[in-house]
Amino acid sequence: MLTEVEARTKGAAMMRKLKGTGWVLHVHENCGWYFSAHNKYISVHESHGKFFVLFTIKPENVPCGDNFWPDSGHFDDPQEAVEAFMKGARLFLNSARRAVNHVEKYALGMRR
Repeated sequence: MLTEVEARTKGAAMMRKLKGTGWVLHVHENCGWYFSAHNKYISVHESHGKFFVLFTIKPENVPCGDNFWPDSGHFDDPQEAVEAFMKGARLFLNSARRAVNHVEKYALGMRR
């Protein structure tokens, strides 16, 4: 279990490895101290020395949303976790687009 100082130190080290802008470090206590990096819709968390991504979908102006733990794996590097999440998200979006196009064309009789 981490102390607050350890969580802040490990969180700062994680933040240095993340690319891009908009990352915010969160350190909180819940029967021990934990850290995560948040960037609007995704957050990177550490568990047992490995990093994983949590994805949150919420409508605008709503204080909470639905959290999804994509099966993108656990990684030694937090940036690798973000990149694996994005790869899986792109595959999901491509599949969703194909499904929507199929339903529009065949189930609803709409032509594009």
